[in-house]
Amino acid sequence: MFRCRSRPPTSPPPSRQDRNSLAAIRLADDAGIALDADARSPEPHLLWPSRPMTATRRTDPREPNHHRPRHHRGRPLRRRRAVPGGDTHSRRPDCSSDRRSPMIGTRPMLVALALATVATAAGCSNTSTAHPQPEPISWQRCESALTDAITAIRTDRVSALRCAHLSVPLHYDIPDGPTVDIAISRMPASSKHKRGTLLVNPGGPGLEARTLPVMLTEVAGLADWDIIGVDLRGTGASTHPTCTAISDAAPPTSGQITQPDSEARAFVDTITRANRDCTETDGPLLSSLTPRNAAHDLDRVRAALGVDRVSYYGASWGTELGVAYRTLFPHRLDTMVLDSPMYLGTSPDQQNRDLAQAIGRHPHPEEAPPPADEPPADDGPAAETTPQPDTPPAPPLNLFTPAARTAYTCNVLDPEPDAHAQWAAHVAITSEARLPVSTRLPHPANSEIPGASACSGWPTPGQGIDATDTRRPLLIVGHRSETTTPHVWATQAVGRVGGRLLTIEDGAHGSGLGGSCADYLTAFLADQTPPPTTCTPER
Repeated sequence: MFRCRSRPPTSPPPSRQDRNSLAAIRLADDAGIALDADARSPEPHLLWPSRPMTATRRTDPREPNHHRPRHHRGRPLRRRRAVPGGDTHSRRPDCSSDRRSPMIGTRPMLVALALATVATAAGCSNTSTAHPQPEPISWQRCESALTDAITAIRTDRVSALRCAHLSVPLHYDIPDGPTVDIAISRMPASSKHKRGTLLVNPGGPGLEARTLPVMLTEVAGLADWDIIGVDLRGTGASTHPTCTAISDAAPPTSGQITQPDSEARAFVDTITRANRDCTETDGPLLSSLTPRNAAHDLDRVRAALGVDRVSYYGASWGTELGVAYRTLFPHRLDTMVLDSPMYLGTSPDQQNRDLAQAIGRHPHPEEAPPPADEPPADDGPAAETTPQPDTPPAPPLNLFTPAARTAYTCNVLDPEPDAHAQWAAHVAITSEARLPVSTRLPHPANSEIPGASACSGWPTPGQGIDATDTRRPLLIVGHRSETTTPHVWATQAVGRVGGRLLTIEDGAHGSGLGGSCADYLTAFLADQTPPPTTCTPER
């Protein structure tokens, strides 16, 4: 906008419509909105005698650069209007005319346009505005079922554990739509020198996480942290699926397998029906169980805690969640440790090739792998010396959600074209008839083989994982002889998302914080102390 020198510095008092127009323009100024010169003053005298203003014109990026406004020796930008023939020149506003802009025919339209522009800018300027900050968390004593479960395992610090719930959008692209409930727990730092806030996840996917903060208080080096456990959507005490068809579709046990090919086909058909039944019953929730949404949930928890940055420890599937959070919210992350990283690709075939190679190096795939420096015994599986009950006691909590595990897996992986063959291969590798259930351990070497076959009949294709190198401090921990998540996945993860690699010379899945190598993990979390490349646990 330029001063009109031909107009005297006096004008009649503005009408109500004039005042409305001026108010709208001031709202736009306050919001940082650059209005077109004509839109700013369809009646040039309305802003008189205000200071000279710069008239800007929104440009089409396809225009040649010489058609775009530019500064010249600090002078205000002038509106440049095209004239016949394609030439351009500067032209001052016509102060003798009372014409209205062809785009803004009336003052009420100007007011409506300006107000709408301001409202749009206020609502869409950034993510934090589009997703209002959550209310501060109100911590309460945890329910007795949770504390009883922890007390039955260990620790005298259970009385310090606090719990809360947080409402988050079911779909983050619809912030005003349906919501789900997220259950969280907090174990406050026991040291006077608090380092920060540590979010933790034990993996699964499908395991509840609210008990983990109490367990980690036993780890030297974590007493300086507020440790936060989050039951991800679909798990634990958070909003979870009601369908039981997937959990009811249990695979045949060792004594039931007599014809691997036909029984594999029958089981995969059962899984297909169960997946379709559950997606019909809990479709909206199950479709939202992705690493991306879970990462957004974590950041909502961070915001509700009132902290600018957090650190993170995740094991097993918790590494997928960690990678997604580091990719999507790098500015909210201090340090991160990922223990026993998962496969970060989307191909079930490649995943199974990696697993098969790891299992092929193991003499008894149905057993838990021995430590790397301890050769397997010749007199049979070590599990036979410590038999487990055929019917394990029921846990005090629903610590695992099969439907959530299936959804978090299948919403990432591409569909498996021949799930029947996959499951038949699993049965052939295990030779389960050799060992009764009582002699099998929780993490046998072949435990991940049937994973992708669980996606048979899943209605939506996998979306993959948000995984890029954002240069935030990251330590990836691999276990040399592990087969649940083969060591090759740890090296692949470093190649894809960066970070340092620490190889522990054992085969214990996700056990980095449970042995003598834990000091390297906690030191990295605290101040990014570089670990050695390998660590051999003490016996």
